[in-house]
Amino acid sequence: MLTVEDERQITGVILNYATGIDRRDYVLFRSCFTDDIEADYGAGGGAFTTADQLTDHMEKMHRDLGLTLHRNTNIVITAVNGGAEARTYVDALLMTTTGTLAVNPAGYYDDFLVSTHKGWKIKKRKFTLVRLEGRHPDHPRPDGF
Repeated sequence: MLTVEDERQITGVILNYATGIDRRDYVLFRSCFTDDIEADYGAGGGAFTTADQLTDHMEKMHRDLGLTLHRNTNIVITAVNGGAEARTYVDALLMTTTGTLAVNPAGYYDDFLVSTHKGWKIKKRKFTLVRLEGRHPDHPRPDGF
């Protein structure tokens, strides 16, 4: 069973993920994950087995973009054996440095989180793309952003 404090911390981790990307604070971003992860961002987004790989990828992917807004909503958290599951809707607005739309993916994250001595961390993540508008400057459509 999860306490209200557990749910607050899990929600905080999910929001810190988005905040870390948008502020280009990759120390904060990295702190959201266990060292060893199973992260699947789909055909064009990549798959990762360590948090350092994922952090490096996200830093490179966002490096040449302008402002970004990763909006996470509808966070539903469920206690499961060994941790918690969370489904979160995401609508990410990524702009070019000139202020035009680069890409706007929308979908959801399915996460498995574990409680560690440093707080709750994401151990597994699967991103499911529901809609994609635009094109990331470094990636062809429809494979990824």
